[in-house]
Amino acid sequence: MLALPPLGLVVLVIAALASPDRLAYLARLLDPSVIATLFVVELVVLGWRLVASADAFRRGEGRVGGRASALSALGVALVLVPSVYAAYLTQVAYESAASIFSAVETPRPSGPTATPEPDPSNIAMETGSPAPSIAPGSGRFTVLFIGVDWQPGRNTFLTDTMIVGSLDPVSNAVSMVSMPRDTVDVPLGDGRVFRGKINSLVAYVRNHPKQFPDAPSGETVLANALGTLLGVKVDGWVEVNMPGFIDVVDSLRGINVTVDDGFCDPTYHGPGFPDGFSITVGRWHLDGEEALAYARVRKASG
Repeated sequence: MLALPPLGLVVLVIAALASPDRLAYLARLLDPSVIATLFVVELVVLGWRLVASADAFRRGEGRVGGRASALSALGVALVLVPSVYAAYLTQVAYESAASIFSAVETPRPSGPTATPEPDPSNIAMETGSPAPSIAPGSGRFTVLFIGVDWQPGRNTFLTDTMIVGSLDPVSNAVSMVSMPRDTVDVPLGDGRVFRGKINSLVAYVRNHPKQFPDAPSGETVLANALGTLLGVKVDGWVEVNMPGFIDVVDSLRGINVTVDDGFCDPTYHGPGFPDGFSITVGRWHLDGEEALAYARVRKASG
């Protein structure tokens, strides 16, 4: 009776790891409702094991003060201490998950939001709609921040950076979720699913406008898709390309970066650095071109 619950857990874990959907099973463990259910299961298992300990005492000498009493007390302690600690950890996990996922408990968007068609030659930032002045007590305002890999001389237009940021004016806090660019099978909000990598959705919409007759831009479709995926209403979007990234940093008069590990990438070819980029350990003040190179280098020697 003591061994049955952990053995059952081992079987479930092995079955989950053997499943092709093991990542989905792992993701479900982060759901607050699943964690709450796990807490209830732990209480049931605790009761089960206390009954098992009492049964062991009954099957032993069955009287207080004998060797069976000492062994039973030890068994109860070995059951109670880890069970209570596991329940404590579960409660902490539940509170953490509830605080993280409270931001996405809003209605899903019913359709695309209105934004102008962006021109990839524009150098800085493009926004779907200006952020309204939010009075205390009003609802959240959620924006999709987009970074594309376009610059003069490049034919690609991939949204390699996608960050959903949500402002809560009540708690004066901002929650941000960065979406992996290789995410696939994302729902579009109209019942369809985009099977390709999500960073190519904007380009796909631009190349297939007849499939999205009501969408003012590919960025709008992307914002609606990520809003559907996360269960939030995305109120607008902001986009910056690589020249825009440089202009943003330069408008801040540069940024300070502490480099813990120096590197050299002779294969990097970008604005200001046609023959490679390198940096040494230390604290540096980078301008826009230097910051772009520092952010983009991924093939450093060694």
